[in-house]
Amino acid sequence: MDQFAPPDNTPPGLAKPAAYNQADEAEWVEPPSWPTAVGVVSIILGSLFTLCGFLMPLMPMFMKSFVPAGEELPPSLQFSALQWGLGIAGWLFSIVLLIGGIACVRRSYVARWLHLAYALFGFIATPLNIMIQVGIHEKMKVWVAEHPKSPFAQGQGGAAGTWGVIIGIVMTLLISLAWPSFCAIWFGALKRRPVDFTGTISH
Repeated sequence: MDQFAPPDNTPPGLAKPAAYNQADEAEWVEPPSWPTAVGVVSIILGSLFTLCGFLMPLMPMFMKSFVPAGEELPPSLQFSALQWGLGIAGWLFSIVLLIGGIACVRRSYVARWLHLAYALFGFIATPLNIMIQVGIHEKMKVWVAEHPKSPFAQGQGGAAGTWGVIIGIVMTLLISLAWPSFCAIWFGALKRRPVDFTGTISH
């Protein structure tokens, strides 16, 4: 064995081909470690978003128990058709992210397309969600004026309500755009080839 040969750090199960030699070094791409890290994050986020999407329709039923008899739920707890549509689509794309994360851990190239689809949905849904939040804020101002004694009206008026909307928009941007933006850059511009996922397995 050549005492000056570089160590072989190839992960088990991804051995270099039998015909490999040092002359092929320029063609050999070491199996990367990033698919596991990125895939695990997507699995965690996809699982959390899927669970939240499943529980979201139950919130109005739970909160209704705190509403005085004969009083309707505030606009912030009434889902419009657009909200239902986005909620269902978001739940489905959470599953897409979860499956994409599993595929990424398995170094499957299909993970790239699943993550790009999730990113595209995030870019479309985020401005719609912000538009919905602003609309709900306007409806809440009217509702609070009509139901000043409701427990849901406390802290909703004036500057407190405005700051609540601002904080909500900032949180929406962070939650809805952070990972989609990463996925768009990572899978759309940086990791575009199958070899980027697997390394060179055979010549």
